[in-house]
Amino acid sequence: GDEPGQLLTILGVLDTAKINIEYMYAFKVSHENKALMIFKVDQEPLAIQTLKDNGYVVYENQEQMMSAF
Repeated sequence: GDEPGQLLTILGVLDTAKINIEYMYAFKVSHENKALMIFKVDQEPLAIQTLKDNGYVVYENQEQMMSAF
């Protein structure tokens, strides 16, 4: 959800896995208590699995993301 500290938590998860972030965008979904973050990372398969293993919902492409919102 859109809660204080969530970005820091996600960055910590990626840092622990030694995944570098090239860039990111963050958005608040106004009609729901959700935040959407888009990451460009250096190890995409590892990042996807790491985030999923830590309980995050991961949309691997634009179609998946658009169907969720």
